[in-house]
Amino acid sequence: MAVEKSERLVNLTMALLATKRPLRKSEVFSLVEGYEGSAESSDRMFERDKDDLRQIGVPISVIELEAGMDSGYRIFPDEYSLPALALTYEESALLAVAADAWKRSGFSGISVTTILKLRGAGVPVLDVIDNRVDLAYSPLWREVAEAIIARQDISFDYRRRDGQVDIRLVQPYAMHFRSQRWYVVGFDKGRGDIRTFVLSRFEGGLTFTGAPASFEIPSDFDSAQHLSSATAHARTFTVIASGGALTSLRTRAFASVTNPDGSATLSLQVDDEAEFIFELLTLTPLVDILDPPDARGSIMRWIGDSLGA
Repeated sequence: MAVEKSERLVNLTMALLATKRPLRKSEVFSLVEGYEGSAESSDRMFERDKDDLRQIGVPISVIELEAGMDSGYRIFPDEYSLPALALTYEESALLAVAADAWKRSGFSGISVTTILKLRGAGVPVLDVIDNRVDLAYSPLWREVAEAIIARQDISFDYRRRDGQVDIRLVQPYAMHFRSQRWYVVGFDKGRGDIRTFVLSRFEGGLTFTGAPASFEIPSDFDSAQHLSSATAHARTFTVIASGGALTSLRTRAFASVTNPDGSATLSLQVDDEAEFIFELLTLTPLVDILDPPDARGSIMRWIGDSLGA
């Protein structure tokens, strides 16, 4: 069955973005689904696709491979990254819905299929595709986004860092995605102050309280600045991870060095150390903490307490 042009363009983009080396046309035609028929027709199709992608801002680079004899094609991830975006709450909500639609569509599987075909052909690939389509979206996110747009109070059970669970009544002002976690910033009516909440620590769902349009967000309020202040105590963790643990942690690292044995030394910014250490204990194989030393001691005490229980 013929592949639709939109699907072929996605296939091509994923392949050129993931490869660590330039792909020749012949490799593109054999590895990317959608190029069928004679070499001439595939060549014409590829040139049109290349032009179409460039017109919508996809930076396809042409790299000379053999002194004018052959060329290769690649999309460099650094050139295809998004600049910093200033989005309204409504625009953020729409992007989350779009991400959810992508993940439920057939196109989300295209990236996986393309990566598997590249690897199967021996082409070294970058670990960039899944990070671009996974926005850590959850159904609870949608409810908070709806409350922010409607300017409606919400009530929820919240697990504090010490493990205790409190009921919070909050006027939600904004949400931010940082270090693979969603944060909710809003006015905590019980404490009479602006507070920051980690979405993953909401216990169960939430309840809409009061009527829509029951509050206004102060015009001079900067939620991003408040979040930065709330997480200013974050420390840098340096860990060695492999296997499933590496897959889980790599997307959150701001620095990564691959080791000869296939593991990687990662550097991560951590603002909730107790929760992060608990997460490390659930990962396999067990992650080795290099720094900070006191965190390494904490995880050894947790292991000791568990064995002694």
